[in-house]
Amino acid sequence: MTIRDSSILAISEENDAHIPYVQQYFNQPFIVISPGDIPRGSELTFAWGKQGATIKYAGQILSGIDAVWYRKPTRIRELDLSLQDKYREYSLSGIERLFSALKVSFQDALWISDYYAIQRAENKPLQQIVARELGFNIPDTLMTSSAAAVRRFREKHDSIVVKPLSLMPLTPDGQTTFPTTRIAKGDELNLEGLHYAPSIFQQSIDAQADLRITVVGKEVHAAIIQDEGIAGFPEIRDWRLPYALDNGRKRFEKYELKPALRKACVELVRKLGLQFGAIDLVMDHKGKLWFLEINANGQWAFIEDDTGQPIGKSIAELIKKHRP
Repeated sequence: MTIRDSSILAISEENDAHIPYVQQYFNQPFIVISPGDIPRGSELTFAWGKQGATIKYAGQILSGIDAVWYRKPTRIRELDLSLQDKYREYSLSGIERLFSALKVSFQDALWISDYYAIQRAENKPLQQIVARELGFNIPDTLMTSSAAAVRRFREKHDSIVVKPLSLMPLTPDGQTTFPTTRIAKGDELNLEGLHYAPSIFQQSIDAQADLRITVVGKEVHAAIIQDEGIAGFPEIRDWRLPYALDNGRKRFEKYELKPALRKACVELVRKLGLQFGAIDLVMDHKGKLWFLEINANGQWAFIEDDTGQPIGKSIAELIKKHRP
């Protein structure tokens, strides 16, 4: 049995492509824990008593953990278990409770970011309240399960956009995709069943570009992309879909934020209790920037690849700054 001292723990999925972007700045490999390791037989043990608490993973006592990077662990409900259906729910519940103990462990370590802060920060109304307080421009927004509320909202605006609340994957094959979609005033909008699928409705901004602002501590990496949409689908207003569908399309480019906006982005992340945040803004044709949302644990490697901005290095430096 070995004891790992002064270590960095990454909680993520297997083969997380983001980890090497940060790992390269350290001599010692990260300890990576994924929920999928447990049903494959990797030990995860929490023991406590008079001598305090001990956490053991894959034969190693986890000691001296000074940073925990909470990335993108596989959803436990999506684990592939070799069990009959009648036992699956029982097993998943146990694995979930065991794995959840990690989320409140290593209290003396730097968390990027605290799991419960991430969950709180994903609350859309809270995001908009804090962003408005910091001076961001906010489009009129409605989050609802009521068709009547949507009809009243639609009467106030020439054009609106609708986007899902469900955490469903955005895939290039179009089979499970519900991209942000623009609905013009005269367009048909079927609201039947909305009470089964609550959604976000928002004032449509006449946009010329999208911005992704990646904040790490006090470091800010701003990037911009011109969204030309998808041929034949002018109603789609979601840069992620054309970006994923065609590698030959425009890439993100570096963008210089004004100092006041840079400061506001850092403050937004701080006020939400985070060390990291990926902020989505949209620029209208007059150059005005509008706040859409903050992804408390968003993806960023594609921004580094496109722009060369050293986001991984910023995360590494944030960790090193807090190490003993």
